[in-house]
Amino acid sequence: MSTIEVTNLSKSYGDVQALDDVSFTIPDGEFVVLLGQSGAGKSTLLRCLNGITQPTSGSIAIDGANVTGPRDDVAMIFQQHYILEQMSAYSNALTGALGRTSFAGSLLGRYGDGDKREALRALETVGLLDQANQRAGNMSG
Repeated sequence: MSTIEVTNLSKSYGDVQALDDVSFTIPDGEFVVLLGQSGAGKSTLLRCLNGITQPTSGSIAIDGANVTGPRDDVAMIFQQHYILEQMSAYSNALTGALGRTSFAGSLLGRYGDGDKREALRALETVGLLDQANQRAGNMSG
């Protein structure tokens, strides 16, 4: 069974056809790169795969389950990533948990222990764990 199966996927924005009858299968464990010119539909395809954008027609199945809405187990980093310079690297990493945090909890900085561990793990992965409390605006790169 394939991990990702896209069948006859199309997406239109008014008169603009962003995706036109796209079909492909990505087997489990496969590493894939998505390349294309600006405006080719790469971001639209990824938004559809993540359930952020509903296709005009066609279907997407991941591990045999149809994608019908936003997925809780997938995150997407957009081209304009908007790091909040006045916040610490750790606080910026925690913004990935905002979708799982209540509005009041996010305002008060109350995140679950699992989200805190995941933020620290992400910082460790990119080599920034030792700078977790440093303001992002003071960091280079």
